[in-house]
Amino acid sequence: MLKFRLCGMHVQNGEGSSMFKDKYWGRKVTVDSLPKSLALFFWDGKEINKKIIQEFIMTLKEIYRVIKDTKGIKFTSSSLLLIYDAFKESVQGTVVKLIDFENAEEIDTEDSDALEGIKNLCKVLEEIHETMS
Repeated sequence: MLKFRLCGMHVQNGEGSSMFKDKYWGRKVTVDSLPKSLALFFWDGKEINKKIIQEFIMTLKEIYRVIKDTKGIKFTSSSLLLIYDAFKESVQGTVVKLIDFENAEEIDTEDSDALEGIKNLCKVLEEIHETMS
């Protein structure tokens, strides 16, 4: 089990075209179709933006370390919001935010589900980075 799912995306590539995928699309994404589906987010109209993927992986690993060191909070139904500017050549403006804490609750240990979800998301991003162009 991945411990995460795609809840949709809005992509504007560098050529000015736009694509919107809603939560109903995200619910249909399977484990097998996940890499290809998530790769759409990084498509700039010509190729997959691997610099942005690398930046997200590094940021997600930092978030992983923070959650691992933060015992006592379970991030139930929280979300990771990934944002980048497709019109910039650099990775500046690349943002990952942990949002939606309404259902967070106190626990005695680390949040192993959140940690597993972030680890699995990093694996999928690494697969996209390594195998797709």
